[in-house]
Amino acid sequence: MKKFSKYTIGLGLALAALTTACSKQDDELTGVEYARFFAPFGLEAKVNNNINVRLSWTPIEGATSYDIEIFQDDSLTFAGTAVRTYTGLTNEDIPYDVKDLVGDTKYSARFKAHGEGRPESKWNGVYFKTDPEQLLSKVTEDDLTYSSATFTWKTNKQVTGIVLTPGDIRHTFTPEELKACTATVGQLQGNTKYTARLVNGDKNCGEQSFTTLIDPATAILVSEGGKSLQDAINEATADFNLILVRAGTYELTGIDVDKDVRIVGERINNRPVIKGGNFSLNGGSVEMRNVILDGDGSKNHAFDYKKEATYTALHVENCEIKNFDKGLFYINTASLVESITFDNCIIHDVKCNGADFMDSRKGAYNALNFINNTVYNSCAERDFVRYDNTAKAFPDVMSKINVSNNTLVGISNNASKRIMYVRFALEEKEENGVKTTFKHSIKFTNNIVANTVGYFSKQSQTNSAPTFSNNNYYNAANAGTIELTVEGVTQIVAKDGGKTLDPKFKDADKGDFTVTNENVKINKVGAPRWL
Repeated sequence: MKKFSKYTIGLGLALAALTTACSKQDDELTGVEYARFFAPFGLEAKVNNNINVRLSWTPIEGATSYDIEIFQDDSLTFAGTAVRTYTGLTNEDIPYDVKDLVGDTKYSARFKAHGEGRPESKWNGVYFKTDPEQLLSKVTEDDLTYSSATFTWKTNKQVTGIVLTPGDIRHTFTPEELKACTATVGQLQGNTKYTARLVNGDKNCGEQSFTTLIDPATAILVSEGGKSLQDAINEATADFNLILVRAGTYELTGIDVDKDVRIVGERINNRPVIKGGNFSLNGGSVEMRNVILDGDGSKNHAFDYKKEATYTALHVENCEIKNFDKGLFYINTASLVESITFDNCIIHDVKCNGADFMDSRKGAYNALNFINNTVYNSCAERDFVRYDNTAKAFPDVMSKINVSNNTLVGISNNASKRIMYVRFALEEKEENGVKTTFKHSIKFTNNIVANTVGYFSKQSQTNSAPTFSNNNYYNAANAGTIELTVEGVTQIVAKDGGKTLDPKFKDADKGDFTVTNENVKINKVGAPRWL
């Protein structure tokens, strides 16, 4: 129910009002007073550190305090008794942090407003689910062989076993293992990525992913003083193409790849350094993991598609790539690449002199995935993704571009440059102009973009409806903006409504981009290694 503090329109005034402007009627309504307080609205629950939640709501005018009740194993039914109750909260307590809930559990929280002169509000609620509590310790190289993994977990916690995928491998803990808080699971496959899930019955108590080591008998070995990387590539066959590179520094002028190979550093904690050369792709693709690529000022791109061909996947994971004068990859032949992926890499001092960072001029790719990476001191004066228009040469290709969960610092730091300079589209002349059919899609999510004046796009052939979500632009006001000039008039056609919080990097000058701003960490934005 509501009442008006001033409502004086009588019958005669109402009749007279028929001949007056609407604004005259509005002038008579000078205030609104509601019989009770509004229920808190704008409710938001953000899970942080697995078992904590940050609750926020829009302050209610006139309210002097708020109550919150939290119900466990609940989906907005609010049945039974609240497991947490908080009273007397004020606007200064917004947002409110609730800590040490149960992991992997559904919760409902409801809110009520209080004040003077009116009854309290009704309840309003929000639902959330905590993440699994992380009781399982990180799996390190010392815990692994090529056929087993050893797990440890926090003491004084109730757990019953561990489940590994793929393979649905289930291990129930013995009393001795539970007492020691450690267990070894054997009969695993070498060079295989597993996810281990610690469980208490059906409840998830934490997950860790790892890759088992490589049995040297299953690979071609490269070592200092032994077989060279180029010799190993030459020796590889379709059935035997796994190359295991032992720790050391390998100074090269270039590597020729004419067949598909997998190149893996033997130890994550002591990765081999391939220095001075780049990879010339002449019909062959590369899967690479646990390697440091040091261009040492090489005038080339890290990966250069030299020969016109159809290529399988280029996949680079957990590598450091640095000191290249040009870019990350270059396709200047009429080549079709199945997919290009960079995952969990640190990339710096890739200068892009006379080149763009990820650069396709004459070729095409079905998918580009740039995920979980960190880029700094790179691509300052060039475009981040360049993809020239070869759609007529590759009419069946619909490229999917995914740039997600990255920390991108100082890229395309020029007002004329773009994060996306993508022109892979078909254009047809029509009576009223040109019809553009985009032959690509763009997903740009969960990224931190910092310290750039560049734009997201300024190109009419770049898809003007990318998928934006949960990005943070710090000191990067244009980085989420698509701007076009039409008939001499510049206009903004799309803009990401991402946040602009300062991540407060721990020591950016030394390449440490650990996020110390809790509000950014809660949003789970940027490369995961820094959160």
